[in-house]
Amino acid sequence: MGRHSNKTGDTGAALVVALTGGDKVLLIRELTKPSPVFHKFISETFKNGEKVLDVLVRAVREEANFPLPHERDQSGHVTKIVNFTTTMSACETINTYNRTHHRHFVIVKMPESILVAQGGKKFITSDNERIETSIHELDGLRTVPNFLPQQEELRKKLFEFLRESTP
Repeated sequence: MGRHSNKTGDTGAALVVALTGGDKVLLIRELTKPSPVFHKFISETFKNGEKVLDVLVRAVREEANFPLPHERDQSGHVTKIVNFTTTMSACETINTYNRTHHRHFVIVKMPESILVAQGGKKFITSDNERIETSIHELDGLRTVPNFLPQQEELRKKLFEFLRESTP
């Protein structure tokens, strides 16, 4: 999340996204980061004037190279994610990189076949970052090597949410 913190227009608030399908979840690795390169959920910093769904669509497009289908209002803000279920956790206040900011956590549920098709991609973003996507079994998520420590609490929240939402 720190990679965007010094860009013009950033607010300091962040969004973390878990793309899930069936019993799987997508993680990314930013290969241009210094070693060790961590597995992590998609994350993005809010820019001035953006709402949660605006950042969600942008983050998934930029960091997973996947265009989430959505609708926009007349002012250009995303109003609805189409065809997939989105669940937002409460916003929390955290201290990272010597500053306090707000972090939202969103879970996007999609058919497993669509999610699996997003794994194993390598691409370069508009910011010249090299990203690699991978698909992991939810049961094995606790043992993913080099998982980003700052997102460990969110990994636990994902398990709690999925346990509560499974009949």
